[in-house]
Amino acid sequence: MTTPTTAADRVTHFTSKFEFETDPSDVQADEHDGAAFVLVDTRGDVTWSQARAVGAIHMPTREIETRAAAEIPAGTPVVVYCWNPSRNGETKGALEFAKLGYEYEFESRFPSGEVEVL
Repeated sequence: MTTPTTAADRVTHFTSKFEFETDPSDVQADEHDGAAFVLVDTRGDVTWSQARAVGAIHMPTREIETRAAAEIPAGTPVVVYCWNPSRNGETKGALEFAKLGYEYEFESRFPSGEVEVL
């Protein structure tokens, strides 16, 4: 395990995470305030069919490259979630949006607001 060696290094590391990551409470507050963004669920078909955040669109990570430009205007902030923090699905999804040149890409490991259970 590599750890930054100074307190300043650690502060810089954790501060920089806020430039790219968010959490469910911030997403919910942004929704409440009317912020413009798209909530993207990057999980596979089976888990999408079981439950999802209300208002999310389903775009599995493997499909982002081919679908994003047609479904999400460039420059639109994107909140990506996966629900399984051990798989880094949200990070992989955010990376795919970054590769496509989206100006903002945020991550959230869990959905905000209401969850629709099917």
